Amino acid sequence: MSTPTKNVAVLGSLDAGRADLCKAMAKLSAAKYGGNKTEFSPETQNSVDVKGPKHNYTLHHKESGGGPHKRYDLAVILIPATRGAKPSDEQALLAASAAGCERFVAFMSKCDMLDGDTESLDRAEESVRDILDSSLRHRAKIEIIRGHTGFSFNCDDVKTQDSLVKLFEELERITVRTRN
Repeated sequence: MSTPTKNVAVLGSLDAGRADLCKAMAKLSAAKYGGNKTEFSPETQNSVDVKGPKHNYTLHHKESGGGPHKRYDLAVILIPATRGAKPSDEQALLAASAAGCERFVAFMSKCDMLDGDTESLDRAEESVRDILDSSLRHRAKIEIIRGHTGFSFNCDDVKTQDSLVKLFEELERITVRTRN
């Protein structure tokens, strides 16, 4: 029995690293889970298929504010810890919700750039929670995963892998409605 494909919108602002996250997930899927690594160019393609023995995603990286143009099963909102959440992130969440997306995960990237400054990390996470709470009030608690920028260059870094594994686990935990 094959795993159904989950259409995942990876939302975030221009500097958030949406394409890098998609590439890192494809790389980790191939290395850790025996999946098929799919290369793509962000200039010519805005989605990537990530397929493994236990997961099957089509990741669509979208700039905040642009809003989804099709039905997504779930969305990952990617917010750099170095700047925290912005109004455009809230607009992206509202647009995804209005388009029928019902499940969300937040991935806070660039946590390593704050060099262990837990106070700044906590403030950044609080700004993410505020955006999630204000735009998705009726949703159950949304997981916020703290990530590292290493996925941009070297997915072999242990902290980078740990945060990506957490993201994979959260995506797997989320059930989506089957499409007719």
